[in-house]
Amino acid sequence: MATAQKKTLSDQEKKAANSAKKIARFQKLGVKRMTNTLKQIDRVGALADRRSYTYSDEQSAKIVAALETAVASVRARFENAGKVAASGFTL
Repeated sequence: MATAQKKTLSDQEKKAANSAKKIARFQKLGVKRMTNTLKQIDRVGALADRRSYTYSDEQSAKIVAALETAVASVRARFENAGKVAASGFTL
């Protein structure tokens, strides 16, 4: 019986170690990807400068709608822990 308990503890320890690795990987990638994403969103926001760019209200609405759709998709993936197909964007 002592052997069975050691094996169970060993399995539990392996699961805990694996879980800790997954948490660390999530945190590392989450910070890296969010930093990059926020920088890119800021760059998209810079397109709103009317002194440098000319665009229609329709074009700006498409950009904002695409960003909102992307955020909604990410939210759904976290809430459902499922995969949502990626979509492209064109003006």
